[in-house]
Amino acid sequence: MTEEILLTQEGYDKIVTEHEELVSIKRQEIAERIKEAISYGDISENAEYDSAKNEQAELEERILKLENMLRMAKIIDDRHVSDETVNVGLKVTVKEKNAKKTQEYIIVGSAEADPFEGKISNESPLGRALMGRARGDMVEVIIPDGTMYVKIMDIKKQEEAKGDKKGKAGTSTSEKTAKVAKTSKKTGQADEPKAASDKKEPKKTASKATAKKQK
Repeated sequence: MTEEILLTQEGYDKIVTEHEELVSIKRQEIAERIKEAISYGDISENAEYDSAKNEQAELEERILKLENMLRMAKIIDDRHVSDETVNVGLKVTVKEKNAKKTQEYIIVGSAEADPFEGKISNESPLGRALMGRARGDMVEVIIPDGTMYVKIMDIKKQEEAKGDKKGKAGTSTSEKTAKVAKTSKKTGQADEPKAASDKKEPKKTASKATAKKQK
């Protein structure tokens, strides 16, 4: 039985995009390089030809791998996943025992894992230990160096987590707008007396001119 490959919708879309680029663009580029190398004549000692052929083999291997991944993919839609316990597709906030700061991870399938983007596999030591656990749980994680303990602080769906970030950004923008409004209001109040004094001066000038005519 073929094993399913767990992917989030984002991960699936990335594979589709990469596959399309390799098939429609990269494959054609390498074919042109091979064609050009052949035009030079004898290919038995043609370094450009050998390089292009090797790259072509690697490309076709990658394309085949991507096609197999797409064929066996099972897309995890976090809208249909409960956030009561840790599962693939969810964002988990954890705090290591005795640590001051928390860390966030997105649990994904092994094919999509990327620690640099905060995506850890459900098959990794930490991911495996977190799977199925709930908020507030203290989890024991077996690692090569021994054992560590982490507490699950929060579990969120990715769309919900994105919404929280947008909300914070919106609050910050509103605060800035309020400050600008207050500053503008103060500036307007300071300008009013000047405007009033400017209007009085022409009246004085006019009254003096009138008095001279009467004399």
